Amino acid sequence: YLLARMLKCPCGKSISASAANKGAYLYYKVSAAIHTCGLPLIRVDKLDKMAWEAVKTFITCQAQRREILELSRERHVESNKDALLLVEGANKTITRCEADKSRLLDLYLAGDIDKALFLRKQSELDTRLDNAKSVLAEYSSLISDDYLSEDAIISIDQDMAQLCEDFKDLDDLPFKIKRQIVELLGITGVFHMDKDTNAISVELFCYGMPLSSGYSFSRNLARNHQTLDLAGALVDLGDLGVAEEALDWVLFGVAV
Repeated sequence: YLLARMLKCPCGKSISASAANKGAYLYYKVSAAIHTCGLPLIRVDKLDKMAWEAVKTFITCQAQRREILELSRERHVESNKDALLLVEGANKTITRCEADKSRLLDLYLAGDIDKALFLRKQSELDTRLDNAKSVLAEYSSLISDDYLSEDAIISIDQDMAQLCEDFKDLDDLPFKIKRQIVELLGITGVFHMDKDTNAISVELFCYGMPLSSGYSFSRNLARNHQTLDLAGALVDLGDLGVAEEALDWVLFGVAV
């Protein structure tokens, strides 16, 4: 299950992975017994293939990758700007205090200041240093875990380039490595259902930003992002060996 624990249904419930016919068929379904969206079972093989195509595009297309990463960074800078400023100030204070302590020790060892002055100044610097470290610890914890620094973006770019160099065909990667890549990229997904047509699509995100792929998409022009077309990904009842009546409960959360 490439996307296990990474998907949400239209009403915000978690999506779990399951199997039918003794593991012969795998599918994604809404975890909650009662949900209002009526999302049907989704075939794992179809959705995972679509998702991996989108991830491959991210890995191989540097322009798209940089755009997604930069947009993610800009969004997090804006939402964490106060904490980031305080963290930046604390880091500068720590660097300055440590440099001042080193110079102070040099002055004392050279005999340029007496012991009393050395100890007093050292105590003042230690107090400032402790205060700065407290501010750093407090506000670093407020910054989103998925915040991307410029160094982090460069590192991701390098890792993706190395991945392409090491593996000419990304489809040949073992499933375990594919799953690790999906987790490291923070891939998540949200299903959408059109109330008028009952058409189903899933929107994938990478580092909180919309992720596109080379498949057919239903396009949202207002946001200029893309959602995967799930035609053919819905589970065939015959495949699962499930009666129509039983599926009604799965679809609508209502026993019939």
